[in-house]
Amino acid sequence: MELAETLSGVLKVCHESGPLILAIVVEATSMDERLEKACNDLVIVFDDAETARIEQNQAARLAKDFEARSVSIALNRMGIGIFIHHFNRHPRSKPQPVHQSDTRIWLSTIYGPDVLTKVEE
Repeated sequence: MELAETLSGVLKVCHESGPLILAIVVEATSMDERLEKACNDLVIVFDDAETARIEQNQAARLAKDFEARSVSIALNRMGIGIFIHHFNRHPRSKPQPVHQSDTRIWLSTIYGPDVLTKVEE
């Protein structure tokens, strides 16, 4: 499933660069207005992309009917928090359980719990 592959790629980057990402996202952005804007703009790109993906899937009746933008924002911010929590320290969490739980949350939220059975088979 495309979403699971996308989440896997993001997770890989966050796992490999967790402390650096934390330093930029949490520490440096609070001290530099331009960096804060750049980080916020990047997150908005992900919000826009996920909103568009959800709306396309809703139009094709593949996804549940809900307000796509607010759910995209919630899922993206949740993902940022999860990755910072698991990968900003040593020892870092193992990526596989984090990927499984993150994917489960995204898929069940967007497509409903029945999709998990299909993915887990």
